[in-house]
Amino acid sequence: MEKQQARDQNKSAVMFCHEGKFLTFYDMDALIVNHLCGYKIIPSGTRPKAGVPLSNTLIFTRLERENISYFVYKKDSGILRDYTSKDNKYEELNKKLLEGLKNRNTTVERYFTKLHTGRNNKSVVREKLTLDVHGLNSSADLLAIENIVATANDRKFDSAKSQKKVAAYDKELELVTSVPIDGSDLQVFTAVKKLTTYIVLVTQKSPKSFRGSLVYRMQNYCFDALEHLFAANGINIRSQEEFEMRKSRQDSAMQKLKLLSYIGMVAESIACILPRQYKQISILLADSINLLSAWRKSDAERWHASAKKLE
Repeated sequence: MEKQQARDQNKSAVMFCHEGKFLTFYDMDALIVNHLCGYKIIPSGTRPKAGVPLSNTLIFTRLERENISYFVYKKDSGILRDYTSKDNKYEELNKKLLEGLKNRNTTVERYFTKLHTGRNNKSVVREKLTLDVHGLNSSADLLAIENIVATANDRKFDSAKSQKKVAAYDKELELVTSVPIDGSDLQVFTAVKKLTTYIVLVTQKSPKSFRGSLVYRMQNYCFDALEHLFAANGINIRSQEEFEMRKSRQDSAMQKLKLLSYIGMVAESIACILPRQYKQISILLADSINLLSAWRKSDAERWHASAKKLE
């Protein structure tokens, strides 16, 4: 079945085009999806266009909830998925959006065009289209938008290069490196502070379904570890009892950090956090655990040395 034939047979439905690893949609369909789901749309020539990764099924759920019919078309395969609502509101919403454009005294083409006529009557892009896409929490989403931006700018999409760029970029880590360091703090305090800051930042963008479980645990383990470290630092070792109290607090902090390591592994495996975020958490955790172990060892050596002198 040809693309236009599929469109003609399903005029009152959103048409998703299966293109590689993405679903793209154009014209009024892009406007409708933008209105319902908030996905950014960009011009492809004089046509509005948007796209999402194939793994994004939430868009279908939203359309079904809003009683909007849709279908997925793939070249050489025809219609792959089809949903027809009994109370289809596609035409009603289409009309509503067109009226909104009419009130602005414009059309879909005029509203979305980014082209103007150059010197030799050639159509050229008025300005380079760029998007700040690093607020998203999915590598697939980042790559999808990179692909759409490349198409809008009429340039080839380099998948391998974009994947390296997405994997290397870590906005949260940049913020962590700017955390002020207190010169009077032990190194282990600085390390755990950075770990805590990083985890709080990355888990803010985790899916809502994990916020009451994994996100809550990860953040609390960080704060608990800090609490035990501060409590341990406040105990001056002047007797065996105080040494044991301080060591107990240090052991509790170590236990929280090790639990955090395990919970982080679980969070990464079920897509609560990204692989690159888990990698960075592991690095920060290793620094924190190593410094805490060195602090415990130093305390034990100093106490045993002073105990021998007292004897």
